[in-house]
Amino acid sequence: MKIAINSPAFPPQIGGLEEVARICAEEFTRKGHDVTVITEAQNEPHVEFPFSVHRKATLRERLQTFQSADVVLMFNFSMKALPLVLLSKTPLVISHQGWYGPGEQAITLKALMKIFASRWTATNVACSNSVARYVGTKTHCIPNPYNDQFFKLRPQVARERDFLFVGRLVSDKGANIFVDALAKLHRSGVRSRSTITGSGPEEWALIDQVKQTGLADSISFTGPLRGELLAKEMNRHRCLVVPSRWAEPFGIVALEGVASGCIVIGSNAGGLPEAIGPGGVTFPNGDTHSLAERMKEAMVSIQLNKSQVEHHLDIHRGERIAENYLRVLLNQAKRC
Repeated sequence: MKIAINSPAFPPQIGGLEEVARICAEEFTRKGHDVTVITEAQNEPHVEFPFSVHRKATLRERLQTFQSADVVLMFNFSMKALPLVLLSKTPLVISHQGWYGPGEQAITLKALMKIFASRWTATNVACSNSVARYVGTKTHCIPNPYNDQFFKLRPQVARERDFLFVGRLVSDKGANIFVDALAKLHRSGVRSRSTITGSGPEEWALIDQVKQTGLADSISFTGPLRGELLAKEMNRHRCLVVPSRWAEPFGIVALEGVASGCIVIGSNAGGLPEAIGPGGVTFPNGDTHSLAERMKEAMVSIQLNKSQVEHHLDIHRGERIAENYLRVLLNQAKRC
């Protein structure tokens, strides 16, 4: 089967959407399908993939790619790509990876237009039950995969640190809440060694916050990490904290943390609890006191069910998720 994947973001960019699109493309290819990716993302020298990637393609190139495919898989609704897909008359599947507006509860006119256009023109897939409810009826829920080649238990790495934050250093991701919770623990007499991994516009403000709370000796900043380096960093920590202020549509980083042996503590809105599963606990979004309590509990009393965690990870492996997508794609391709 010839599959055209349209994704606004793609590696070497870093992010959840980029990782999902890459894993699916690689797994489809490994299973013998002919895959071509259309993306706006720029490339870096010497970054190669086992499938075709057209970056910044012209309208003509996009149309030809869609026309030659048996099915088009669009990651997030694209008003730019939709007319070309409709013109190509190739069956369309849209994978909704998030909200088309400020959040789960805030539906704008533009978001409504995208949702209704998706319902009328495509078969729809959502990355979580939360997003599926947002998109509406007749939406398949296929959760996102994680990279099980990198993110796994590494017994040779000493788990010598306590709490880890991984993500963009922007307000929505809640790194400042993480620091506030650590400060609360410190004031109550709980000592910990923690790490902030990532970069973003709030980095210097966070560094100042850490200094002002007297935690400069116990919180390290690593900058952005990916792949092997990130996997090892996760294995050095007992807990991964995902304190997002907004409702995360899913949260692959939570799966990566669970696979790396961390107890994951995450905010409870959106699809993040689905990603965490039996691999951790949740707290109300933005509630620093509750987060600090969960972190304190994680240091002394939280025990996870190993078999449940293993099952949770198994159903989110790239091969499993790709098989779920292929069932939908094959069903649509047969209709043409």
